[in-house]
Amino acid sequence: MPPQFRYEFYLPILYNNKEPIEKSKFRYIKNLMLKEFKGVSTHPGFISGGWVNPDSNKLYTDELIRFEVCIDGSITNQLYFEKLKTELKDLFKQHEIYMVYTEVTKV
Repeated sequence: MPPQFRYEFYLPILYNNKEPIEKSKFRYIKNLMLKEFKGVSTHPGFISGGWVNPDSNKLYTDELIRFEVCIDGSITNQLYFEKLKTELKDLFKQHEIYMVYTEVTKV
């Protein structure tokens, strides 16, 4: 069995101009993960975060929703998430989307 990985990504609830992001975009991403991987977790409540853009030195603060998917660590899946990150930056009009993956052992 190939190793399993948990992919996590954090999506802001507000655009950089502080306008709310449409709820339909979150539903779209959730449905996309369900269609592609047959499972997804989102976490209720919001995660508060901040980061400094290294190009402009501007501080951004965000309220975020975390999405999680546990899947095999295939190259195909790694490439999928690299492409998804680019699409998320465009869809949510962000300079960056925080995304990580961690090897996991299921019990």
